[in-house]
Amino acid sequence: MGAVSPREARMVRVQGEEVLTASLTQLRSRARETGKTVRETAVGSLNLGVWPVSLSRNAPLFTAPEQARLLSARAAVAGCGGLGGFLASLLARAGVGALTLVDGDVFDEGNLNRQAFCFRDSLGREKALEAARACQAVHPFTEAAAVRTVLTPDNALDVLKGADIVLDGLDSVPARFAVHRAARELGAPFIHGAVLGWSGQTATFLPGSSIGLDAVYPVPEDAPDPPGVLAPAVAVVAALQCQEALRILAGRPAANADRLVFFDGESHTLHRMELAPAGARS
Repeated sequence: MGAVSPREARMVRVQGEEVLTASLTQLRSRARETGKTVRETAVGSLNLGVWPVSLSRNAPLFTAPEQARLLSARAAVAGCGGLGGFLASLLARAGVGALTLVDGDVFDEGNLNRQAFCFRDSLGREKALEAARACQAVHPFTEAAAVRTVLTPDNALDVLKGADIVLDGLDSVPARFAVHRAARELGAPFIHGAVLGWSGQTATFLPGSSIGLDAVYPVPEDAPDPPGVLAPAVAVVAALQCQEALRILAGRPAANADRLVFFDGESHTLHRMELAPAGARS
């Protein structure tokens, strides 16, 4: 069996509960013995109730089978800049096992104020590659694929194929629509996110819903100038998107399906609004 068994595990306590854990050394050793990947071995161990040490603080917030679902899932992050960089980092740390990270751009100095993987020594480097390297450095069982392309209506379906969920880290409204259409065609939930100044918003669109992104953007056009954006607002919105993605991937109900959640960064308040199909508005 490609797993670390409970009798081989070490017991630790998390939030007053006993949690069985396996070290990375144990997982790698069992993977070599059985010809499995470390990710497959970690999933098998979780299904026996044994957690990788590096994910043990996710217990008891998730059950071991729920964490196994996360580790077996693939999330696509469209854009690896502001929102996308934080999204990729949070998903990787939470133990989502496979990430498709899509971006055709490179880092420049204007990204330093808000983009998680942008540093002085990464200027000029490709965002998708830097994001993939950073995510794989968190957990060795994370598989991060860098897709170095700009998402368009022509390629979105092929690029996002295989994703269990799609997260919006884009800064272009037309590109968001292309990605949302592709996610809907693939039967994958789409979690929108956007930031402006101190504030931002997120919304969840599940496959089969009659409500789409046009309920948020009646006119699918970009503003003529790029907006001012603060890093804390980016981090808050990405965190809200990621928490929703983790719920869905773990098999729990979405918290914000067909709802817009607006974060007002100046008053530190959250507002939830029910969305209606675009044609139903007066």
